[in-house]
Amino acid sequence: MDRRDLILLIILLALTASSYLASGSPNQTVWIILAITAVKFISVAFQYMEMKHAHRFWQAALVFLLALYAVLVGFGI
Repeated sequence: MDRRDLILLIILLALTASSYLASGSPNQTVWIILAITAVKFISVAFQYMEMKHAHRFWQAALVFLLALYAVLVGFGI
């Protein structure tokens, strides 16, 4: 395992633990968990799915679709 992969694994575990802890808080829970999930998704996509080497259009499309999904789920549409 590469050093960068190990660091990302530790960060992902910390984000998972923080989303678990945030689920007990009554204020803005959905938005906090969606934001943490978005960071985790982008981290995995760019590191393991090689999106960091993809064309800028595909990178922007991925981020845009993730933001659109988060907003739709956050507002319950």
